[in-house]
Amino acid sequence: MYEVNRYGYHFSLLGFWKFYLLALVSIFIISMIYQLQLPYILAVSIFSLFLSPFIILNTYKNMYQQKRFQDVTNYLEQLLYSFRKGPKILSSLQDTLAVFPEGQMHDHILMVMDAIQNKPLEESGDLYRDAFSAMEEAYGCRRLRQAHEFLIKVESFGGEFSGAIDILLEDRRLWIERVYELEKDRSNLKVKITISLALSFLICGLTMFMLPKDFQTLHNGLSQAATMSLIISNIIIWYIGQKKLSVNWLNDLEENREEIKRCYDRVMKHNPKKERKKSFIMAGLCMMIGASGIILQNIPVTIIGASAVIYALMQPGMGLKMAKKRMVREVDKAFPVWIMEISLLLQTDNPQVALTKSVDRAPYVLQESLQKLVSEMEKNPAAIDPYLGFMTEFDLPDVQSFLRMLYSMSESGSEDFKKQIIFMVERNNRLLDKSERIINEDKTAGTGMLVLIPMVTGSLKMMTDLGVFLMSLLSLTQGM
Repeated sequence: MYEVNRYGYHFSLLGFWKFYLLALVSIFIISMIYQLQLPYILAVSIFSLFLSPFIILNTYKNMYQQKRFQDVTNYLEQLLYSFRKGPKILSSLQDTLAVFPEGQMHDHILMVMDAIQNKPLEESGDLYRDAFSAMEEAYGCRRLRQAHEFLIKVESFGGEFSGAIDILLEDRRLWIERVYELEKDRSNLKVKITISLALSFLICGLTMFMLPKDFQTLHNGLSQAATMSLIISNIIIWYIGQKKLSVNWLNDLEENREEIKRCYDRVMKHNPKKERKKSFIMAGLCMMIGASGIILQNIPVTIIGASAVIYALMQPGMGLKMAKKRMVREVDKAFPVWIMEISLLLQTDNPQVALTKSVDRAPYVLQESLQKLVSEMEKNPAAIDPYLGFMTEFDLPDVQSFLRMLYSMSESGSEDFKKQIIFMVERNNRLLDKSERIINEDKTAGTGMLVLIPMVTGSLKMMTDLGVFLMSLLSLTQGM
């Protein structure tokens, strides 16, 4: 139980055996209903013993993720409110420490304060960033890094900061609401999987007992093996569902850079003539395979060749369409994150400067297009064309709308500027909701199918019993 202790919880060997005893009671009840014989009961029990530590560990891991999320949200709230009273990082950390009398966050705050207070002068180049780095790495939360970056900027350069703190606090509040709503959806899916498994057991049991007593297959070896397989497979399905739906509550954006780069280049560097030429060459080779099938009168080879020709001719268009679809999904996830960063930068900088500063902090999927935008903007600062040309290769109406808004902000007065920032933040909150739902869908992809799989395992069990029943009926009629 070392892993459980590592998560900050205590789980004794006695607790493990209590859990396993409860699992054995459940297995025994199901086994009695299905009249499972002792060797098969032992097999299921041994499998449960093997899986029990993983189930326990997953339960505590989910509790640990929930605790980390609560720690981060409470830390951000107290830190930002304290900083609003007096814009000093160290005093804000001292106030925040009182909220965490013990635990992981308590230790991290102490480490940050110690690094700020006791770092030698000759090593204090990037004092605050170095001090916060261990905490940011431990929690891996974008909002944590974003808040720290903002506090460092205010402490170092000063300036108006109350508007940005309001943005960060509102973002935190809406983030909590979204996370708990998504967790509720995941919990409902866990319940659906459990109900589906229970129905699978119930239907299979009722089907067996509906047969006349002389034709029941309960004690047949094949039926016993099928019952054992049903119980084990349903336990596995339940465990996979619990594990897949126990995601990181901090829910940060994860990017597959290689895949994004491949899709981006596929769209941005698309060469229709070159793609068409390759397609025709491949189609010609496949046509030769199909022709050889016709000559040899081999129907499977002919069908394979013809199918390959169709695929080769369609592949360039299909590949481009899939790359665009993937990029749109990645931008939908990443764009609100970048807008949040821009909103904070706009508290102290004009749109052009904010855009330039945001490039290095932007999600990877946006960086190359942002670099092009900044480069074109520097050549002609007053032109709208760089803004209108941003990622026009993709169907991204929200993105284009935000870029037009940024351009209009650079041309507006200070009063309009503040109103537009507020409007931008409010609109971005809706996009963040969509973004985090997509991230959640990606993390739990395929889990919905687990509701249907118990019906498949149950059907296989019933088909086995039906086969045994028909064999018994056939042997009985032959005996007559």
